[in-house]
Amino acid sequence: MAFSANEPTPPQAGTSSAMEAVSSPSPSIDASPNSTNNDSQPRTPFEFWQSFSHHARHVQARKEVVYEDKAAKDAAQRLRQERIFIRSMESDSAVFDIAQSSGISTSEFFGALTRQHPKALGWVPSKFRSSCVIVSFEDASSRDLACAGVTVGSSNLIGTPTLHMESSVYVVHLSGLPLMKRDDLAIAIRDNMYRYGHVLDVKVCTDEFNLLTGKGSVLLDTSPNDREDPISALEHEIHMETRGHKRIVLARWRGMAIHCNYCKKEGHKIAECQKLQARKDRQLQRKLCYICQSPDHLKAECPRNQQAVSTGKRARTEEFLVDPHVPQSEGEVLATKAITTNDPDLDESSSASQQQSRPHSYALRPKKKSASYVDTPMDGILSDSADSDHDTDMDNSNDRSTNDINHDHDMDGEGDGGGPRPPSPTHHIDSDSLGDITQRILQAHSSTWTPHCGVVCFNPHFSVETVHSAFDGRLLIARVSHHQQLCDDFLLYVLYAPATPSPRITFLQQLHHHLQQHHTPQQRCILLGDFNYNIYHTTRLTNMADWSNWLMTSWHDPFYSEPSTRDAHTFIRGGKLDYLLCSPDLQHSIHYPRLTYVPHTDHHALAVQFTTGVPSRGPGIWRFNPHLLQQEHVRDQLNLWLDAAMAHLPQSSAQDRWDRLKIHLKGYCQILSRKASSHRHRRLRYLHRQYRSLIRLNRHHHNDESYQARLQQLRHDIDTIQNEEADYLALRSGIKWREYGERSNKYFYECLKDRQVAKYIPAIANEDGTLATTPDDMVSRAHDFYCKLYQREAIDTSALSNILQAIPEDLSIAEDDQELLAMPWSDDEILNGISRSPYRSSPGVDGFPYELLRFLYGHPRVKPLMQQVFNEALTLARTPVSWRTSVVTLLPKQGDSTLLKNWRPISLICTDAKVFTRMLNTRMGPLVDKLVNRYQSGFLHKRFIGDNGLLARLAMSLAQRFDLPGAALLLDQEKAYDRVHPEYLKAVLRRFGFGSLVTESIIQLFFNTRLSINVNGYLSKPLEQQRGLRQGDPLSPLLFNLALEPLLRSLLASPSLHGFSFSVPNAPTPSYYISSPPPSLKTLAYADDVLIFISRPEELSHVMAIIDLYCKASNARLNHHKSLAVSLNGKVPEQWRQVFASHHITQWHDRHCTTAATYLGFPLNSSHMQLKQFLESRLKHMQGLADRLQSRRLSIRGKALVANSLLLSRMWYCLRILPLTQHFLESIQSTIMRFLQGKSIPLVGFTTCARPKAEGGLGIINPKHHIAALQLRWLL
Repeated sequence: MAFSANEPTPPQAGTSSAMEAVSSPSPSIDASPNSTNNDSQPRTPFEFWQSFSHHARHVQARKEVVYEDKAAKDAAQRLRQERIFIRSMESDSAVFDIAQSSGISTSEFFGALTRQHPKALGWVPSKFRSSCVIVSFEDASSRDLACAGVTVGSSNLIGTPTLHMESSVYVVHLSGLPLMKRDDLAIAIRDNMYRYGHVLDVKVCTDEFNLLTGKGSVLLDTSPNDREDPISALEHEIHMETRGHKRIVLARWRGMAIHCNYCKKEGHKIAECQKLQARKDRQLQRKLCYICQSPDHLKAECPRNQQAVSTGKRARTEEFLVDPHVPQSEGEVLATKAITTNDPDLDESSSASQQQSRPHSYALRPKKKSASYVDTPMDGILSDSADSDHDTDMDNSNDRSTNDINHDHDMDGEGDGGGPRPPSPTHHIDSDSLGDITQRILQAHSSTWTPHCGVVCFNPHFSVETVHSAFDGRLLIARVSHHQQLCDDFLLYVLYAPATPSPRITFLQQLHHHLQQHHTPQQRCILLGDFNYNIYHTTRLTNMADWSNWLMTSWHDPFYSEPSTRDAHTFIRGGKLDYLLCSPDLQHSIHYPRLTYVPHTDHHALAVQFTTGVPSRGPGIWRFNPHLLQQEHVRDQLNLWLDAAMAHLPQSSAQDRWDRLKIHLKGYCQILSRKASSHRHRRLRYLHRQYRSLIRLNRHHHNDESYQARLQQLRHDIDTIQNEEADYLALRSGIKWREYGERSNKYFYECLKDRQVAKYIPAIANEDGTLATTPDDMVSRAHDFYCKLYQREAIDTSALSNILQAIPEDLSIAEDDQELLAMPWSDDEILNGISRSPYRSSPGVDGFPYELLRFLYGHPRVKPLMQQVFNEALTLARTPVSWRTSVVTLLPKQGDSTLLKNWRPISLICTDAKVFTRMLNTRMGPLVDKLVNRYQSGFLHKRFIGDNGLLARLAMSLAQRFDLPGAALLLDQEKAYDRVHPEYLKAVLRRFGFGSLVTESIIQLFFNTRLSINVNGYLSKPLEQQRGLRQGDPLSPLLFNLALEPLLRSLLASPSLHGFSFSVPNAPTPSYYISSPPPSLKTLAYADDVLIFISRPEELSHVMAIIDLYCKASNARLNHHKSLAVSLNGKVPEQWRQVFASHHITQWHDRHCTTAATYLGFPLNSSHMQLKQFLESRLKHMQGLADRLQSRRLSIRGKALVANSLLLSRMWYCLRILPLTQHFLESIQSTIMRFLQGKSIPLVGFTTCARPKAEGGLGIINPKHHIAALQLRWLL
């Protein structure tokens, strides 16, 4: 976060960014933004929304933000002319914000800059803000002159000098400032803070009445500069002199040393303050025991307390909280060796004196959590936090005799750690038990130590563990891992070489031999530490040649690669002794090597920015949290806002008004979401503080009914908020089923991580074979790929006419059905369409889930508008722009993940558009059932996918039993949904008799739409979809079935294709045949999964001719290398393979294959081993899912429900048509029982668990009985 200083400017009219509503009589306003004012001038949109703001102030009883105008907010920021301080590697440079004045282009600014300031050298864009540029000048005077302002037209753009990359800049908060004129106060602050560094900017705080509050802040640069007088270290108490009077001003900054809030002295906290303790002792001496009147103790410590009769008056007692980590007896004191410290509270004698008196606790305050999980890396901008999931700063600061441990504390919640830190006390510690001390003093999340080396991790998302240590602790190998395993682990090799030459040479020889024999560094390794010699100086000692060659050939030095740090000394008195090396595979992941001065040490700190490999994700699209609608006050606020907004929508088309309402409602919902999230977190922290306060009083009030009631209420409130957070986490992780009260957050996080990792694209291959890895390059590559994919190609009209002839003339929709299909929507149809929509479905670009859409339809003023939009979309083919705008998310398929053709594009469409297509699908479904042949079982009523699998397996079973020749061709169409041509689809719909209005509405809704590609959360610029059906739309499967029907009809009607005949020659007629055998099986289809049966090799050429005709007519394309030919009898006739190879179909399956071919998830096996391998893979998948579900916190009945609905249901799909062994059924039962009972003793038998709940069982489904029932279905 950059520190921005606002220049004082007078209040400007019309710059309010929020519109507020308060109660009073409602004035009349104009209803249209294009209406005229008193001067008969056209009103701008901003003036119109000002009128809306004026009216909204009179429609609510309390002050509430009803709309936030982003344009007005940006205008207000430009009028304030913010000064932005940014680090830059360019010398004598300044930063300019072109957005300070609206209407100025980049070319106009640079044209004015070169004319007015010819000494400008060049410019680079700023990573902090897109509207900012960094301009470099020949010298500092030219830069300062340009910072005064660049005149562009009537605007003057001021600049701000940039800071050096190594500058240490801090925000110092001041309290206790004198109340005086602001100009004089600013001068006084600058004069008094000058001794601590260069004052970049000063802020003075005022209240809502513009009165001083005695507080302010200073932006201070403490890095060494060219001035003669030295810079003093920052102090908590600053003696400020103003007008001849001195006063003490308290200063606070991030990373400041420990200080006492009572005596204001550094070096200790209030719990260890001797001055405060002395005051308490004096107060205790003046108090008497309430029972025996003794001055030596109070009532709580009185020996007669148990025998005394209570008078009902509560005695005043002092309670001391004892930290469980602090030793309570002399024998428990931590053994320390040679402790040297600058802090008297950590001195050995001081600790001993405290042990002799009263034990004190270190009330260390935990570090304040950051508001976001992922922080922006520090790329030249002053950041509040350097900890990030993406980047980790590694510091290496060692002394030649002792190890230095820099620590920082948050003072009253200020600062989040990370980033450059101001001077703080340094503790030299050498202890056998450093773990607890470092966790408390350094406030580290994890650490590991030896007597000479240490690794401290301040990032809460990573943990450090010791792998190996040797040579008396001079070598430490630690593993750093991510808690959610979002990146691979990496190893840190930390060493501390002896200072004297002879022991150092011996140590390095032994170290090299030890690493080569036991712990050889390979990949993702970092070697760092104090080598105590310069590794680049040629040594005459031959016994160090192996070590030197190993360093030069196996490691990369990022500091040597950077010219600014190549020859820099890491030792204060000269010399390069400290190094940070990385394995060659990490050299592109380590950036910005730098040396930092650390006070109180004779070594510099080595720091780099390390990209750990955590997937970089963009912001994606915003989504409204549907759980907010369960809160009554949120619904009330939305109703009030909708009342005000509907009254001010312009008099335009229904589609335009609906889009305008959604745009502004989205902005208001974002404000509500942020407020609700912030309130929930603040409320939870407050409840925890109250709960901890009550727990401390439990000893005195454990029998108090009001105390217990308050305690139970706090627990209930905390549990309610935690349930809300668990609901939101389950929503993000895609969990559709939860037991009441379940908060399996670990399992939810794992599911969320798996979803993110599965959809993460590491790289995208370019056409030349190179890989695009940066977000900009990947998004650009995806944009180009889908532009080409969705670009319309010309179709063969003669092929279209020929393929449509396969549809019978009488196969058409009746006129009555056409009229019924085009009738306006009734209220019940719209309400059922919205209510039947699935929960937890991903919304579109507006971010509105179905729950919010149902709420909007229930509003009396919004409902007529929605009805008008739905009806005009059907009867007039007019659709809102938002219905034709979508975001495409990519889901992985089998194959190389760097190829975009192996990713399935799923369109995230606005929920109101999907409600319309779902209602249209409900009307078209019964009609399409009559139009599509019976061999197509995809997405149609009363058709079952298992029928296709059973027919395919029956054909293979007969062919193998009676040795019948033949093959089955499993087609794979390349991007089948994405290549449907609009003209082809329109011709097919008209051929089936659909009306012109319905056809035009469908074509307009699906083609020539705008979409953006979502690549790891980064959206591409919009592109036009000229062909293809949107996957994710409820109507797309039905439309694709109609588009594929000409191909299936052509195959069924072809006399050259005989297919597989169930009439077996020389076989007895089965008794179950009533009259004649069933017809030949030519093809099976489930959507685009088409299986074609061929009985003779010469039939393949006719099949490929029909497929080629279909491709020319519809823009379809066959994936020859993914299409699979399956031998029906399992044999390998060479003639068949040659015929398929002549048509570029090279994949062949027979009995010699190790795995079974799969069709719709069913195995097409040619041997028993293939079937066994398929069943074992299904069982292994079920066992892995059961192990993963074990992490859910479920009751035994909850586990039984999960076993039935999530585990066994995965097996019913394919087992309904497969022959099973008793051993396989027992394996399923064993997996279920292991999931139910775990390691509980005694074990319960499966028969008991399979009993109904009324008989004492758990209602577990018996696999043997259930599979028998499923297979009985085929006989009834």
